[in-house]
Amino acid sequence: MAEEKIEDKKLNEQMQKPILSWDSAEYVHYSKSNNWYVLVSLAGIVIAAGLYYFGQLSGSIVVVAATAVFAIMSVVKPKEIHCEIFQQGVIIESKPYKYEQFKSFWLTTGEIPKIKFKLLGRLSGEITMPLEKIDIDKVRELLVKHLPEEEPRGEDVGDFFNRFLRF
Repeated sequence: MAEEKIEDKKLNEQMQKPILSWDSAEYVHYSKSNNWYVLVSLAGIVIAAGLYYFGQLSGSIVVVAATAVFAIMSVVKPKEIHCEIFQQGVIIESKPYKYEQFKSFWLTTGEIPKIKFKLLGRLSGEITMPLEKIDIDKVRELLVKHLPEEEPRGEDVGDFFNRFLRF
């Protein structure tokens, strides 16, 4: 863990002047009416009651807890994520990444467009860079010089459900 922080600090020192820098909301935040909370609560109660009726007490408790967490989390405002592009890599929310750590990148659409970076390795995931307040073409143009671009993809499933549920 300490070695990782030292490597991150060294990488930060190498990346002195960003080519491009911006702040973007982590996700779209929707204001919710009292009716939204009533509908979420009713849906949770109906599902929990159905599970309880069929003898699934633990499932019923989980649904009630999940409904409460869902309602509480809906109040949380998105944090601003600071993003920077450098000659050697990118920094997303103060975490530096070298281009060599990525296999490729692609654009996703939605209310907040994003660039997704595919990390190298079989079991590795993706890193997301939101593009709310920046020219997407300019970012893409800079990244294409260092990484292969995959075909643009549509809206993420998670973003779709968040938009659909106004979460």
